[in-house]
Amino acid sequence: FPELLGDIVKKRESIVIAGSYGKSTVTSLIAWCLARSGIDAGWFIGAAAEGMEPASLGTHPIFVLEGDEYPTSHDNPRPKFAYYNAHDALITAATHDHANIYKTQREFLEPFRALVSSLPDDGVLVLCADEPYAAGLAKDTRARVVSYGMTNISEWYAKNISRGETTSFDLMRGKEQVAWISTFLFGDHNIQNIVGASAMLLEKELVTPEQI
Repeated sequence: FPELLGDIVKKRESIVIAGSYGKSTVTSLIAWCLARSGIDAGWFIGAAAEGMEPASLGTHPIFVLEGDEYPTSHDNPRPKFAYYNAHDALITAATHDHANIYKTQREFLEPFRALVSSLPDDGVLVLCADEPYAAGLAKDTRARVVSYGMTNISEWYAKNISRGETTSFDLMRGKEQVAWISTFLFGDHNIQNIVGASAMLLEKELVTPEQI
């Protein structure tokens, strides 16, 4: 299946969303924003996203994929996202997971290092600065690195957060307020996910702040 996905996106500009957690949500957010902005991008989400199909071929060059670090099959240890010909990538976290496959944190980081090192010079790598293992991948890539998180240690972050049934915040890039966002999604982890998705979309100039 990963090989098939790799064939589908071979001639597309693929954005791979990877990490220990949050990748289904971030992939869904990016695909949702593109679709609602009139961009017929392709996408593949490894979970059921409310209000969306799990996959779409699309006609636009952009193709957004949830990237899984898990081995392709029992007899193929290559991680699934290695087949996705990533032009750009977003890493939410790289905290040790799948201990049945990756025995140590160092082993778990190896596929992520391979992913970011494969990105082209004109690619964009968006990393969560709040998670040290993801942030540490910046040194392993030739791509342009962009950071996101919950505080101003990141290039993109949330400020003036108002929590409730509807949560709202200012989306910041440095000292500039780029957009005001409201969401029904709960929790700081989802604010973080929205900031990351927004950073990728806006850094690649796929949508405008107004569309976000």
